[in-house]
This record gives sequence, structure tokens and C-alpha cells, in this order.
Amino acid sequence: MGNRVSIVGEEAEVKRFNMYPANDVREWSMYFKSIYPEGKMKKEDLERIFIKYFLPKEIKTEETKTDEIKIEKTRNFYLKEFINQLFATIDIRERDFITFDDILLAFSALSKGSKIEKLKWIFRFYDINKNGKITKEDFKKGYFNISKIMEFDKNGSKCNEFINQKMEIVENIFKNKEEISFEDFEDIAERNSQSFKKISSLFLFKVHKFTI
Repeated sequence: MGNRVSIVGEEAEVKRFNMYPANDVREWSMYFKSIYPEGKMKKEDLERIFIKYFLPKEIKTEETKTDEIKIEKTRNFYLKEFINQLFATIDIRERDFITFDDILLAFSALSKGSKIEKLKWIFRFYDINKNGKITKEDFKKGYFNISKIMEFDKNGSKCNEFINQKMEIVENIFKNKEEISFEDFEDIAERNSQSFKKISSLFLFKVHKFTI
């Protein structure tokens, strides 16, 4: 009976996510359920995946050890900030856990969804208070966290230059506003398509790399 239920569930997933090859969906589903037999991923689980990936591969000498530890602590701070937002965005039913369906819905919205679906998902990520508004500070904080995670291996001025470029994108999006609605967000996306392509690419890297 249990095996039958599992097969039925997998076939339902295949139909639901028919934008992907059926065998890929089955493989992803089986892998997820092999790690989470109850079908539930907690925020702590997602956090462990990210932190494990970003841990330094090797600490070579005593001279570099202290610096590596400092980098790890700082990087983990940005990771946790990002994960809190990412988890809350994927957990649309607010159950304090996410399922395989939740994850694939998020990834499919970003990779296969229409322009409006992509924008809605990204807007929801930055809408921390879930009140239909994004403040400039919330957007800047979230975007800064993602940028720091992706480019943490850059050194000195190169890293600072990268971060400054990202903050310029934020300024271009908000201009003189302190908060924006989804309608504003959609309108700005039309006028700043290149900036929004960069924002979308950050999410695609993160969601796909660590959850499937």
C-alpha cells in the first residue's frame, strides 16, 4: 500500500511539473524523499545545506586560519539572513517546513515561469512583512546579503566594487521612493530590464544549486 501511494504521489508530481522531463522530476522527488522521509524540510535543514557548501574547503596554514575563521563567521551571518527570507518565501503556507512541491514551485516560477510569475516571486521574497509593500531598506538588505554570499571570495576593492555596483541597482529601482507596491515593482521592471535580469539570475543560482 505504501509503495502504491508513493508511486501515485510521484506521478501527480510529474503531471504538476510537466514543464520538466518526467524522469528528472521522479529523480529529484526520490532524492528529496530519501533525505526527508516525511517529506518535510525544516529551515535548519536548508541552513545546513548552504553552510556546508560555503565552508572553506581547506585551511592551509596557521597564518591563514584566523582569517578563514573570520570569513566563515561573517559569511554564515549573511547566509542565515538570506535563508530566513528564502525559507519564508518558499513556505507560502506558513507551516514552518517546506515540501518537494514547494521547492519545485519556487524553482519553476523563477526558471520556467512567465515574466509576471518571476516578478511576483521576487517581490514576495523582499516583502518581508508580507503587507504588499517593499521598503528600500528591506530590499537593500536582502540584495546585499545575496551579493555578499555570491562574491565573498573576491578580495578588497574588487569585492567592494561589486557590492557598490549592486547598491547602484537598488538606487535605480527606488530612486526617490522609500517603499514600493507590486504595481510599482512591475513598472520599474519594464524600465530597468537589465537590472531585473541580474536580480533574477541570483535567485536562479541559489534555489537550483542547493535544493534540487
